[in-house]
Amino acid sequence: MIEGRDIICFSNDWDGDPLSKKHIMLRLARRNRVLWVNSIGNRNPRASVRDARRIVKKLALFAHGCRPSAENIYVFSPIAIPFHGNRAARRLNSKFVSWSLRLVCRRLGFRDPITWSFLPSSADVVGNLGERFIIYHCVDEFSEFTGTDKAAILQMERRLIEKSNLVVVSSSRLYETKRSYNPNTCVLTHGVDVEHFRKACDPLTRVPEDIADLPRPVVGFYGLIADWVDLQLVRYLALSRPGWLFVLIGKTETDLGPLRGVPNAFVLGRRSYDQLPAYCKGFDIAICPFVI
Repeated sequence: MIEGRDIICFSNDWDGDPLSKKHIMLRLARRNRVLWVNSIGNRNPRASVRDARRIVKKLALFAHGCRPSAENIYVFSPIAIPFHGNRAARRLNSKFVSWSLRLVCRRLGFRDPITWSFLPSSADVVGNLGERFIIYHCVDEFSEFTGTDKAAILQMERRLIEKSNLVVVSSSRLYETKRSYNPNTCVLTHGVDVEHFRKACDPLTRVPEDIADLPRPVVGFYGLIADWVDLQLVRYLALSRPGWLFVLIGKTETDLGPLRGVPNAFVLGRRSYDQLPAYCKGFDIAICPFVI
């Protein structure tokens, strides 16, 4: 058990969906202090309204500095240039992000921190923060995401793996691709918050109105709808079973084109984490249609 330590965590943005990374850090924060570093980018930005809004948001969060967001958890949004294939940009990121994080750590009184990174793009910063121990926790094949510089991400990830004291992967497939760069690699598959999701079995839990009266059966999924969700598979299933309803719940970060024109497939959008057990209760079948 890690106890009484200062932890620097590189991950997705704190205000995003509560993924496994947030659950892990919330548990560690019960007995440690955590500096959560919002995403420093994985893919190259595009000339789009979505990316422009994200840039404005990043600048605003950086201007607010480091802020407490939960018990023993502090959140900081550094400024980084997400052109990871550009050597000059990586060098600038390494110097500026490292400097800003060391400054934040001094203000928080962090000493001999443990760095726990979920992002390959942190490779140029990790190791520059006076760490006593470095963990790379790999939960995805980031180089395969749309819009990434595959060669650059793979190169950064390899450097991060090699400098880590421990590499944790979430699947046997990731284990096969990462272990050759660091023999101290282990598999830790994703878990589940049993106490939270068992509420779906509680007779007092009410199914939300937007799915309660839908014709049956309802086939459901909830989670971030991104590149790793196989929407072509969902399309095939829905067209193969026109009498079944397919309901997807979650924030969308990918093209929904495959589901256009499919009359029995619905994307409801993001719902709060607290609501998910109730939606689960409304599913007859739950699926996990990830790309493999």
